[in-house]
Amino acid sequence: MSENPYAPPAVEKVLAEDTAEEAIRRAHIKHETSIKSIGLLNYLGVIFGVLGAWRTLPSSLPALTDSAQRAGHLAGAILLPVILFVAGYSIRRLGRTGQTLSLIIYGLTLFVFPAGTIIGLIALYFLLSKKGRTVFSAPYKEIVKNTPYIRYRRTTSKAAWIILIVFLLFLVLGFFWLVNQ
Repeated sequence: MSENPYAPPAVEKVLAEDTAEEAIRRAHIKHETSIKSIGLLNYLGVIFGVLGAWRTLPSSLPALTDSAQRAGHLAGAILLPVILFVAGYSIRRLGRTGQTLSLIIYGLTLFVFPAGTIIGLIALYFLLSKKGRTVFSAPYKEIVKNTPYIRYRRTTSKAAWIILIVFLLFLVLGFFWLVNQ
């Protein structure tokens, strides 16, 4: 009996092993994604910083009688969102400037107990761990450039997304409640 003429052609499956660069990228991709998430957290800080400055500056500046105090208050309200934006932008591109600024920012958040301490510890872990140092190295940046097809596949459950959305909703509502007090 002859072969089935309607059967698909037989294809040999060839499984190629990862190159050294691909293996390194796959070993660090989850950590790389977590570090880039810190950049998103910095962007969130920019938004809250701008909203806070927009809300508090008009009422606080006239109360300050000393022009140096007024200038310092204004500079702080403008400078913090700018620093957070630069840190977020740079860290999303795995830049050393973003790493350094984020180390300073999250080092300072350790003193904002309890939420700042928790966030600061997590961010510092990702930035200072062995994998974090590797992700910020020049050879790793070259690996990222050579392996753009390697992506992190998220395995976050729907329940985790719901918890995150509820947490962010409470965070935003709490911020607006605080600002309106």
